[in-house]
Amino acid sequence: LKEENKQFKKDVQILKKELEMKCSHQNTGRNKENIESFSSDNLNEMKALKKSKTVLEQKLRKYATYCQNLERDKDAIVESLRAILPEDRSSLVEEDVVSSVDDVIQ
Repeated sequence: LKEENKQFKKDVQILKKELEMKCSHQNTGRNKENIESFSSDNLNEMKALKKSKTVLEQKLRKYATYCQNLERDKDAIVESLRAILPEDRSSLVEEDVVSSVDDVIQ
């Protein structure tokens, strides 16, 4: 009976070790899958962010070009107003373009 008990304990120890090894192997596999899944999600998110960044850069460049065109138009208007208005009013043209245009219209 003692020998059977000893053999049974050895068998239990062996089975425990095998079970632990299988569990650790499965957990390692799951961890790898989780890491790969996370990396894939992260990669997709990075691609989406890069695309958004590119689109925003294009919009910003267009807006900057538009603003530069507006500044050129404003400068041309100011120069025209200076040529039209009397000298005492032409110095104030740049400060108050709207009033200067109103003076020309009236």
